[in-house]
Amino acid sequence: MEKFKLRAGHIRTLLQEQKFRCYISGLELTYDNIEIEHIIPLTMGGNHCLENLCLVDRSLKELKRFKTKEEIIELCKVILANELQLSYH
Repeated sequence: MEKFKLRAGHIRTLLQEQKFRCYISGLELTYDNIEIEHIIPLTMGGNHCLENLCLVDRSLKELKRFKTKEEIIELCKVILANELQLSYH
């Protein structure tokens, strides 16, 4: 099996599939803020292939590298619940 090599055409395809929106936040992606990450992180057994790649806003790059989208959403829920609790005190 040939090793997957990411090419510019792959990035254009992902941008179109994601409608120029971040996979995690929905923020608009531009060529200035775009980063490529694995949907299932390599550290969690994900494969390096086009089907396992997504585009994210640069500000989310490190978070996405080690967590799945679902884990990030759960983490956000915990953070929001904590903020709401603190705002009531």
